[in-house]
Amino acid sequence: MKMYCATTTEIDNAEAAVAQILEQLNLEENCLKNSIGFIALYGEFYDTGVYSAVVNALPFPCVGYTTTFLGSNGQANDILLSVVLMTSDVNEFEVFQLDYADTLTDMEGTKRAVDELAEKVMAKGKPSLVMNYYCMSPVVSNEDMLMLFDKALDHTPIFGSVIFSSDLGQRMAFTCIGDGEKLIKEKVLIAVYGELNPHFTVFSGINDLNKLAQPAKVTKAVSSTLYEVNNVPLLEYLTKIGVLDPTLGAETMWVFPALVENSENGTSKVRAFIGISPDCPTAFFATGNIEEGRKISFGHLDAETTNESAKKAFSTLVSEGANCFLGISCVARAWANGANYLKEFTDIGRIFNDTKNAEGKTLNYQVINSGGEFCPIPDKDGNLVNTLHNYSLAICYFKD
Repeated sequence: MKMYCATTTEIDNAEAAVAQILEQLNLEENCLKNSIGFIALYGEFYDTGVYSAVVNALPFPCVGYTTTFLGSNGQANDILLSVVLMTSDVNEFEVFQLDYADTLTDMEGTKRAVDELAEKVMAKGKPSLVMNYYCMSPVVSNEDMLMLFDKALDHTPIFGSVIFSSDLGQRMAFTCIGDGEKLIKEKVLIAVYGELNPHFTVFSGINDLNKLAQPAKVTKAVSSTLYEVNNVPLLEYLTKIGVLDPTLGAETMWVFPALVENSENGTSKVRAFIGISPDCPTAFFATGNIEEGRKISFGHLDAETTNESAKKAFSTLVSEGANCFLGISCVARAWANGANYLKEFTDIGRIFNDTKNAEGKTLNYQVINSGGEFCPIPDKDGNLVNTLHNYSLAICYFKD
């Protein structure tokens, strides 16, 4: 597997944008037998026709997705378009989609649609990797959707993003296939077939230094709603440890991640709480499921810890010989930097600008913002477990 990246800031000039992308990708030299394109963009690149022009100039299938901020090959910007070329003589790529408008009206219908789509994916054999770009379903939580696909795809590693964009135009976030003629909020899967050894790592930005209290026990939770910890109503507990000022409302929860630990399999995940439960004023609902009996630690997301975790992640992987990367960074990590919202991506860019591969060339990467990060993590026995993360930087990378 080889990966190459190209970028452009030409948001109003499709001809110039295409020329820049083609020159950087150098398709004649770099394209192998099978290829696919991953295109991250600020939404206006779609409106001006630049996205479609780029896609139509590339001789392989493409999938596009919006992002709030974007880092790629040394650049960090909000107004940027980045193309990732994945190409291989061994691996094959195929794109699948799940259209919410037609099928997903309830959990039962969603499961049926997922099983039907998974059957198509598995018809060519079990993939070695599934890339997942996902606009939130109106009826199924992000984590429930992941678990449906995890089971239907026989625990194939799933990596990707809950698409998020702060562009307040005609669409908050979208994924699209091909030249974007069909623009629907939907789930897009890219199955990678053939022998491949992808690597994964997740950095949450929460550690012992920014936990606000000792781990508590989840004593009452239903799906993604947390009612009690240590047999105390959640609102009372959060007020006691200083996470929440009840006079400010639930929106203050955004800046406080919660680390949920699974002692049974040795995994952990970070969750964000996004509102007060409509059926219980002392409970909050989260962006993913929380299971009773788990340990939970509330903390705070600070800029220094966030940025250092990103620099450590990429510096470590580069030193270990990784040469191409796809990164998914929770948009809250950018917000933690305040006015300097591009700092995480700028720091990553400096690492790559100062690093060359064995051939003396700059390493290739793309990092986008997200509303949730899908990335497998190892359990205590070393088996990969597909997991939804929040407030995290998730990385899929490859080595020669």
